[in-house]
Amino acid sequence: EAETVAVLVSDRHLNVGMDAVARAIADRAGATAVLDAGDDTSTGERWEAFSLDSVSAAFSGLDRWAVAGNHDNGDFVRAHMSDQGWEYFDGEVVDGPGGSRIMGVDDPRSSGLGNWRDEKGLSSAEVAERLTEAVCEADEDGDRVNTLLLHDADFGDGALARGCVDLVVGGHVHVEDGPNAVTAEDGRVGYTYTVGTTGGAAYAIAIGTKLRRDANIALITYRDGRPVGVQSVVLRTNGRYDVNDWVALEYTPAP
Repeated sequence: EAETVAVLVSDRHLNVGMDAVARAIADRAGATAVLDAGDDTSTGERWEAFSLDSVSAAFSGLDRWAVAGNHDNGDFVRAHMSDQGWEYFDGEVVDGPGGSRIMGVDDPRSSGLGNWRDEKGLSSAEVAERLTEAVCEADEDGDRVNTLLLHDADFGDGALARGCVDLVVGGHVHVEDGPNAVTAEDGRVGYTYTVGTTGGAAYAIAIGTKLRRDANIALITYRDGRPVGVQSVVLRTNGRYDVNDWVALEYTPAP
């Protein structure tokens, strides 16, 4: 009661066979939202639209937010997913799961991506700096970012260090990490969590249904407008499911 669950997927890399698995886990957990941390394709080309259509169909009926990964090159992936009903970000904080507030940014290392709002040609470091400023400015204005959705969670380190965000989530490295607590300069605690590859991809391509490595799906619980827990499910290459413990996210009072 009074809790909302969102399923987190990332780095599918064309493995459409995992979409039904991810949706089944989401349904079992009572999820009503999905966060997609990117790399649904390997190159961002139009021929990879089948992967975007698959993940869109699999999560039909859920609230959906997404960012583009470094392999989602160009603007096709974002445009196609937006047409399918996914919500992307333009540097602003928007309504998120369970009455929370969410913000995200596409990975700047993709060709054609990396613009901060309408400014072109920014480096990864510059995007991280602008992102930190935007998140902290929102916090100062009373519009705190509860979830920062990124392809690579490292881009949220600055915002965590300044205590401006509750939870930073991403993928990119194909290996699960966290959730890890980060204590900011002012004593506030935030968390960073990286989900492994939902497509079971060892490299940037995983066409079909085979797992090249362990596949990872995460569930984020929201209560009172904040993420309060993370639980991951891992599908091993031998077909075994490992359901990990639910990890509570506990916060210190704002100074």
